[in-house]
Amino acid sequence: MSNPLPRVTYANVGVDLTAVHDHLDSRTPQFRQKMLGRYWPNVIAGEIDEDGARYDVLSPIDRATIIGTFIAGAPSAVARATAAAQEQFPVWSAKRWREQPRTIMHQKA
Repeated sequence: MSNPLPRVTYANVGVDLTAVHDHLDSRTPQFRQKMLGRYWPNVIAGEIDEDGARYDVLSPIDRATIIGTFIAGAPSAVARATAAAQEQFPVWSAKRWREQPRTIMHQKA
């Protein structure tokens, strides 16, 4: 983008935010298609874990829009996740923050 967008703050009275709105309007369809309505299972020790109850999260401003479907982990899943986190904590915490692995979300078909 050649022209930087203005910073949006609470003190932008009188600032023309048309460029910001145009940018968001152009990106929103792609975001909706890529991110909204997806199924987001839990990931424990790098593996998808579906032990628990599925639930939908709806947009608070548009109750017809499903943000995503998630899993409320069952107690057994929470126990596995806690054990996996405790097992990996020494390895993870010994690394500099930039070297610490980040979770990559997977979409199940």
